[in-house]
Amino acid sequence: GMDELPENPEEIGTVNVPQEQPGTSPIVVEITDFDVEKLIEELKGTIVLKGVEEPTSPHPVPEFFGKGNEPFTKPALHICVPKPVTTTSTTSSSTTTPSSSSSTTSSSTTTPSSSSSTTSSSTTTPSSSSSTTSSYPGVPLCEKPLGGDRTEIRSTKTVVYMEDPSDGDDGSTEEVVVGKTKGSGVKVTYVEFDYDEILSLGNETHNVWVYESKMFLKVKESTENKKHFIPQVTEIRPLTDPIDSVDTTDLVNNDGIEEPTGEFREIKKFPTNDRKTFAEFTDTIQKYINPSGTEYNKDNNGIVLVNKYTEEGVTPQDDGINIRYYGTEEEDEEDKPFID
Repeated sequence: GMDELPENPEEIGTVNVPQEQPGTSPIVVEITDFDVEKLIEELKGTIVLKGVEEPTSPHPVPEFFGKGNEPFTKPALHICVPKPVTTTSTTSSSTTTPSSSSSTTSSSTTTPSSSSSTTSSSTTTPSSSSSTTSSYPGVPLCEKPLGGDRTEIRSTKTVVYMEDPSDGDDGSTEEVVVGKTKGSGVKVTYVEFDYDEILSLGNETHNVWVYESKMFLKVKESTENKKHFIPQVTEIRPLTDPIDSVDTTDLVNNDGIEEPTGEFREIKKFPTNDRKTFAEFTDTIQKYINPSGTEYNKDNNGIVLVNKYTEEGVTPQDDGINIRYYGTEEEDEEDKPFID
């Protein structure tokens, strides 16, 4: 009960609940950077879900399935650690633990109950996702709606753009890079997705409704100076014009770059190991595949990923470290940027 709350509760994380949609949607609160040992031993595993008031955007109170609502996903805490690697020789065998095993990844998952909102018969062939898990447990894929489909789309292009003074990252396609370091200009990465596969699901009488989507990136272990790190998030910002026409002298305050439509989980600590992260992508993809009809679709000029510091008073032009993600040219498909 509420009377049993810890004396000094700490905020673990927040997540935006998507707008009312048909079907169910998994909600994930990432708590990787929280002290799991403290959560278990001091806080006795107690987690409270609390709504945050949004006076400027009122919405119904969300409802979530509890532990008795079969067959839907129960509230769960996922804790992920690397498996030990066993090596064998002719004389002896040993078990070693990868260096990254000191990091513990965890997330809290709940599933909202289905929305009561309805749609007209002229809309939709939904094109989002199932609740099966990927090779990165704790980061669920989208929920496949009744009668719908889900698909994964890899990015077709990633290119780093930067303000002066430039360095070796300028024009690079090997990594996704965002941020600013001393002696270099602000860096953003242009990302391109081809939505033809999803658009082809529609026809003359039915539009396509992507009711849920996420974008996935894989953070790279950083080799930069740890003391320069500042907590930050990577924002998703659609382009109003083709990338070749965007003024690269100012990549922060730019009329050719829209306001953010999503952001990846906050990077609160210096990246000491590779790990998967994700952002809500529904608002972004619905610009190009509008549920109201194809006549409302915006031109697909791609998106740019932009750094934003989370500390008060720190601007994107201030020096920190570059956050690096795996790019489109990786051999392993799981490492490439993709949307679900």
